[in-house]
Amino acid sequence: MHPWLRVLVGVSILFLLIYLLDFRKVANEFRDVNINFVCLVVLTILVATMLGAIAMFLIVSRESEILFSRFLPIYWMSWSVSLVVPGQIGDIASISILLKRLGFEWSIILARSLVDKVISLLVMLALAIYALTKIVKINQFNSNTLFSFVAVLVVISLLLIAKRNIIYVFFKNKKHKVINFVRRAIAETRNTILFYPKRVIANIILTTVKISLIGLAYWFMFNALGENDISVWSVIPLVAASSLVAYVPISLNGIGTVELTGIFLFSSIGLSEPTVLTAFLLLRGLVFAMAWLPTTVLMLVNR
Repeated sequence: MHPWLRVLVGVSILFLLIYLLDFRKVANEFRDVNINFVCLVVLTILVATMLGAIAMFLIVSRESEILFSRFLPIYWMSWSVSLVVPGQIGDIASISILLKRLGFEWSIILARSLVDKVISLLVMLALAIYALTKIVKINQFNSNTLFSFVAVLVVISLLLIAKRNIIYVFFKNKKHKVINFVRRAIAETRNTILFYPKRVIANIILTTVKISLIGLAYWFMFNALGENDISVWSVIPLVAASSLVAYVPISLNGIGTVELTGIFLFSSIGLSEPTVLTAFLLLRGLVFAMAWLPTTVLMLVNR
């Protein structure tokens, strides 16, 4: 899919949700936001981001090839890029480009970054499975929400099938280079797991805490919107389940699809659909500002 088409898909879903849930109801939710809880949201996201940076640093710089003070701006910039690149490739690609300029090899950077990504994916999958089996009650979904969710899944499946031929042609044309690259990456991943188990375990712990803090940020945002009766332990797994949709590269960083999934899941624990959509939109805006304001300054100050 062309990048602009991904933007169109995501924004269209988002506007459709706002229209279906009544724009006035969503606007009213924005007017009643508790600023104190929003400040807690910002603080929680900052701490979660720092833990994410430390977790990836332990894997990428496993032999102290780079100082953390040098790595943090690169990580922050890659986080910003991931917010405007479809799917979950933006941060890995930008980290690879920036670290390559510091002397790292492509295969080494990508392999170590993928170890961190796979750990994050597995933790979120575990939380998502828990949410779907222990928290979500399917019989509480209204038919319109369920139909919309299934429709999006069908579109995703069709797009992935259509992309299969493109991927096949790419690998066929660059077969030898891809095979050599994959071999080096697999060897690097194996070495990381076998010879640096303490760093991998520390990464798993930090990643779990980071994802839990992101869920806590959502819980604070729901409280900011007046929803004070929900348990944080039910919110964290549902946030992880919603975030998994962002890995599917059909919209700009999951715009629209993540919100739709969030409405689908959080309505099962009694939250109103306008409240869920407002919380997701506010958090998306806050995260974008927190990521890009420092990155813009970095780009202006340090070429």
